[in-house]
Amino acid sequence: EGHRAGLSAMTKAESKDTMDMFLTRSLQRMLKECSKKQVRLRESCASTLDLVSKVGVAHRKFKAEHSSEEVHKIMNRVINTLKLACESKQNRIVSTALDCLQKLMAYGYVNGSIPDLANTERKLVDKIVEIISNAFDLKTSDDNVQLRIIGAFLTAVTSSQCEVHDLSLMSAVRGVFNIYLVSRSRVNQTTAKATLSQMLNAVFLRLEQAAVREQHMQEVQEEAEEVQSRIDADTEQEMDVAEAGDLEDPASGEAESAEKEGVADGEAKAETAEEEEGEEEEKESEESAPEAEEGEKDSEAEAEADAPAAEEKAEEQESEEQTESKSEEEEAAAVAENVAAVVAEANGLAGGDAAAAAAAAATTTTSLNVAFYDCFIIFRALCKLSTKELPASASADSVDMRRKLLSLELLQTIVENAGPSLCANETFLKQAIKKYLFMSLLTNGVSPYMRVFRVSLAIFHALVVKFKAHLKNEIGLFFSKILLRVLESTNSTLQQKHAVLVLLLKICREAQTLVDIFLNYDCSIDSVDIVEAMVNDLASIAKGHHGAHEHHEPATQQEYAIKHLALECLVTIMRSLVHWSRELAGGEEEGEGGLPSDGTPGPPEGARRHKKQDTFIEAKQRKQQLEYGKRLFNYKPKKGVAYLMEHGHIGDSTQAVAQFLLHTEGLDKTMIGEYLGLIGNTFCKAVLYDYVDTQNFSGMEIDLALREFLGGFRLPGESQKIDVIMEKFAERYFFDNKQAGSEACLFLNADAVYVFSFHMIMLATDLHSKHITKKVTRPEWIKNNTGLNDGQDFPERFLLEVYERIAASEIKTRDMEETPASAAGGQGQGEAEFLNARQRQQLFYKESRSMVQKSKETILDQIQQKTTFFKSTNIEHVKPMFEMCWCPMLAAFSVILETTERDDKDLISLCLEGFKAAIHVSSIFYLETERNAFVGSLSKFTLLSNTREMKQKNIEAIKCLIEIANEDGNFLQDSWTQILQCISQLAKIHLLGSAGPRHISHSEANVSAAAGGGRGAHASGATAGARRHSQGVANGSGGGGGGGGGGG
Repeated sequence: EGHRAGLSAMTKAESKDTMDMFLTRSLQRMLKECSKKQVRLRESCASTLDLVSKVGVAHRKFKAEHSSEEVHKIMNRVINTLKLACESKQNRIVSTALDCLQKLMAYGYVNGSIPDLANTERKLVDKIVEIISNAFDLKTSDDNVQLRIIGAFLTAVTSSQCEVHDLSLMSAVRGVFNIYLVSRSRVNQTTAKATLSQMLNAVFLRLEQAAVREQHMQEVQEEAEEVQSRIDADTEQEMDVAEAGDLEDPASGEAESAEKEGVADGEAKAETAEEEEGEEEEKESEESAPEAEEGEKDSEAEAEADAPAAEEKAEEQESEEQTESKSEEEEAAAVAENVAAVVAEANGLAGGDAAAAAAAAATTTTSLNVAFYDCFIIFRALCKLSTKELPASASADSVDMRRKLLSLELLQTIVENAGPSLCANETFLKQAIKKYLFMSLLTNGVSPYMRVFRVSLAIFHALVVKFKAHLKNEIGLFFSKILLRVLESTNSTLQQKHAVLVLLLKICREAQTLVDIFLNYDCSIDSVDIVEAMVNDLASIAKGHHGAHEHHEPATQQEYAIKHLALECLVTIMRSLVHWSRELAGGEEEGEGGLPSDGTPGPPEGARRHKKQDTFIEAKQRKQQLEYGKRLFNYKPKKGVAYLMEHGHIGDSTQAVAQFLLHTEGLDKTMIGEYLGLIGNTFCKAVLYDYVDTQNFSGMEIDLALREFLGGFRLPGESQKIDVIMEKFAERYFFDNKQAGSEACLFLNADAVYVFSFHMIMLATDLHSKHITKKVTRPEWIKNNTGLNDGQDFPERFLLEVYERIAASEIKTRDMEETPASAAGGQGQGEAEFLNARQRQQLFYKESRSMVQKSKETILDQIQQKTTFFKSTNIEHVKPMFEMCWCPMLAAFSVILETTERDDKDLISLCLEGFKAAIHVSSIFYLETERNAFVGSLSKFTLLSNTREMKQKNIEAIKCLIEIANEDGNFLQDSWTQILQCISQLAKIHLLGSAGPRHISHSEANVSAAAGGGRGAHASGATAGARRHSQGVANGSGGGGGGGGGGG
């Protein structure tokens, strides 16, 4: 140990000598490079060189380190000299000074405890970061200086001794970020980007480490409190026993006296029995006196001989008892020491100092807060940088584009590498991710620049993987407003659709995530149907209906790639459903399958499964009722309201119906206006009055209030209905603003509001109608409103402000504002077909602005709202998922198989795999309609029942059908009829092909010729397999095939 201590001391001394030597050479080099004009720098270098040469970092004469004050003075002196060197703007001097700063921080000579003597309110390391930041000059700094700056910043941030936080940390990150943006060297750009990733990983790793330390401290403190409580309980028990011994209770005294009396009675009885036994022994002793004398002599001799042995045994027993008592005492002492050690560790004490425990806990909490604040300010800054809009002329290599891309890529790195403490931090979720990151994602999620768009989708996927349990509302909003909108819009480009499909494919491959999305959104009445809408869009794209324009020849290959990707997404969804249903299928095969153990046919579908109804499945059924009621309302409003009332979705009162019409999404605005315009119906007219009275227009300008009112529905076409509706609006507006005490209201009565509202509607029609060439001018507008305010005129300024607002924006309903409008770019539908990809991107971006703004407002309103994200653990959730998506999937698979003329193996294999997975799921859940639909469609593609020419895809369909019969035969039930018919036709064709031409009739020859393509090796192999399976079916081992064999 002494040798090791000596070696470590020598190593430490050598390192200090090495640092002194390095500083000396660096200062000499800088002194040599200084010009004669730099007098101050030369003097500082000379004095510092003299100090380092004489004193150094440690006293070599006495072999002891400097005191803390001396170290602080020396380091401040050195740093001031290096600051002057960095301010010289000479690249060689600056490079040498930066190298010195980096070495001082790397080897621990500069740490977080050294203050800045020039400014005692900050630390010396903060001053160093400022020096490094000021050393960067875009005009004079060369590549070598930039690399030195990057290395110095990396050392300052990642060093465990420097402790760079808050503004200094932001300055370091900003410095490296700026070097990446403005440097012309690819090497420096790559180095800066990698350095930023390392710095951010180090900062966020500190947060995880601080959280682990705090958790450990809490666990130790809890354990110590538990041990202390046990010790206190034992102490109280001992004190109670001691007090009970000193102060006897009267009841206990009586009990003790009773015990003594019982003991005395027992002793008296025992003495009487002993006297009786003694008399009998005396009689016996008199009879055997001679023998006793001889025996006494012998016993005395034996006793004398055994006396030493007995004494030895007694001594051994005494020593054993003493040893046992000592071991028990040592055990108790050891336990006491362990308990004391646990308590000491929990309290952070070395000698029982309570202040040290409080200081340790406070230090841990402070370090966690500092680490969290560092992470937060960096994350917020990156989100703000990524949200800045790009100019229209931004190129791929422009500074603005690179700034946005780099900030997004760094955010992606942070989210993908987020640790458990960051994922569970509610403050970070609310104030960082929801408030800033999702604002960036919504902005960049409709960006016309594909690199920005792809990185935004990658960040969203990382959020789904890491944070989906805490971002239920935000994820649902991004799905419905961004992803699905891109797939459905005709103005989104093929590249955008392809990027979204790649993201959806990743999500579909995660079975748990897919089922959780269905459970939390499709089974919730308050959320949109994400999985259902996604499947419908994917099926539409797979069939070739995705808004692309076929006349563009260069887009043909892209369209095929998108079609293939959409089909792969659908098949992947079916794979995920099979994965989730595998557990149920295994249970069915072990004893709950299609046939009982005795071989008799099983009950019909669903008859053997009487499970508790799942609350999510009930919610999905309720949601389906609500959606059906909405569709019925959009077709027949009165029938829709009656249906929803009948099923309990709307109350029977007029107020409930008014609230439903006002706040429910998905209702046709025209049908709402038609329902409110049924003034001949007493109930509907009362609903109209409640609909208007529910809204509040106090403090609003008249044109803004009219926009708000007409934004919820379209006015009906009849003037009488419009008159009643506007009259009620005027009455409500006047009540909210004049009679409620608003002094800013310019209207003298409700009639003035009524007439002026009609004038505003006519002005909006005049200014924004394409069919009206001569528009109303401002003087005409003022003249038309003369004397309307109960015989008085409105202020001219008020009329002009209303005119300008209406001219700037048309009065529309909310669905018109959210509908993608080609008019955003000024093109009609026919003209929009000839736009290039760049123009389409810009048009999609423009039409999405209002939607993005409303989505941002929604997220900000829901920041404090707590949501519960459910994780599915019930395999029965697969059933409603399949019932929801089987129709569009069957249509997509069938259309692709039917329309694929060329032998496209990829598309054909994907479609057949989709058929196979769908039949498997529908079979194990005993969904007869769905199973028969898929089996029937697949059997038609075999072309065994018609005279069309067979192709390779038809032969593959035959093979797929036979594989389905082999694997899922126990669940097919009535679908065996169609399978056995195909097998019979295949066997017949095989017999016709194997027989000679002399034995073939005319009709058989036609069948054989029509199926000529199926008489090859594939058909023969398939027939052999079919024969083997049909033999098994005939023997009763093929599941439900026994009943279908006769029909076959």
